[in-house]
Amino acid sequence: MWLLGEDAGSKLEKAQKLGIKVITEEDFKQMIGWTFGKRTQIFTERKNMERIDGYTFENFWEDLNNGFEIYYNYMGCRYLIFKLTKNCYKNELVEAPPKCPHQKNAMLTLKRVKEIFDYMENLEYKGPLNQ
Repeated sequence: MWLLGEDAGSKLEKAQKLGIKVITEEDFKQMIGWTFGKRTQIFTERKNMERIDGYTFENFWEDLNNGFEIYYNYMGCRYLIFKLTKNCYKNELVEAPPKCPHQKNAMLTLKRVKEIFDYMENLEYKGPLNQ
């Protein structure tokens, strides 16, 4: 089986000639039962991605509680956040410009997560961890 990506070109032709089953990203997500809490719309990382209409902090919090790892951009850096225990979230700096003064790892309370939520950009989900 081969997962079809953007600009597949000659790789797609070769897979078809070899009789390899080709699936799209959406097909793959359906196969693995990828969902976001009660929502089935998928976030994928894109430049200047807008949030789904109606997506609130409460939805974000529910997804963290359901075991998702969530990547996001904030103040020019890329972070990963996930829930450790009640009211305790781990925030990891994944990508940063040179000489970035931000902490590599931090523990955040729900209050702090809520404060930065409106400034998070390019959300990308991975998980959930508990499945």
